[in-house]
Amino acid sequence: MANSVDVTVLREWIARNGRYDRALGDLYEALLASKGRLTAAVRTAIVQEASAKKRLPPDSRGLVVVMAAIAQGGMNGAVTTIEDVRGELASALTSASRPRSPGEGAGPTPPP
Repeated sequence: MANSVDVTVLREWIARNGRYDRALGDLYEALLASKGRLTAAVRTAIVQEASAKKRLPPDSRGLVVVMAAIAQGGMNGAVTTIEDVRGELASALTSASRPRSPGEGAGPTPPP
């Protein structure tokens, strides 16, 4: 997919979600380790989770736009491939339907 469309925004989106997932996991682990008490580790994990969450988009509208652009890029590639094959097929049909001169394409003449 990266060869046919720009996936920079999608990669950044995935990276930010990954950072948030890790921060949230760290918070859960800190809470489990502290048995639910507010410790320095829990406070740090809360700050990291909040910071990572602020970097996420507020909703999925941007993802819809990114996925539409990727789909469009894929469609463009499919159309290009179809047109290439269509041209090759037309060329082959033209070549097959033209009259041949005597001996053309007959291969080597067998020895007497």
